[in-house]
Amino acid sequence: MSLNSYSSNQTTIPCALISRLNYAGGTCLSPNLYTNAVNGSLLKPAVSGVAINSVINGRAAQIDVHCGFTSLLNGSYKVTTYLVEDFVTNANTAFYQANSYNATVGSPFYNLGNPIINYTHNNVVRMVVSNSGGDDINPMSLIPGGKDVLLQD
Repeated sequence: MSLNSYSSNQTTIPCALISRLNYAGGTCLSPNLYTNAVNGSLLKPAVSGVAINSVINGRAAQIDVHCGFTSLLNGSYKVTTYLVEDFVTNANTAFYQANSYNATVGSPFYNLGNPIINYTHNNVVRMVVSNSGGDDINPMSLIPGGKDVLLQD
């Protein structure tokens, strides 16, 4: 799916999807719209929540995912679980970070160079543990309190 399929008025990077809802004419938002979209979402009561517990043993991980709901829900729902890593850095040019804010005074990336060499990447997706489109949540689990879903890899 391309960036243009989300919005006809937003074709720049970075952009974000906030709750996958239309906001200010599109779903893929420019950074100047993030705050209002997030604050608007935070004012809405949550109908679901997720609790995750993981245990890592060497290169193996057990991930327990609990989906909870505030009321009985109807419809089709999915849960997607990602394995992410922080502090990923390397002197290899493949890890350099492009920096379009190098000349933007006031930016935290101002004057760091373009590209930024030895940039520390955080929240790097290493693996999609579930199906990439999400694992179906059994309709019988869409009850107040939810039900545990165990994902292992």
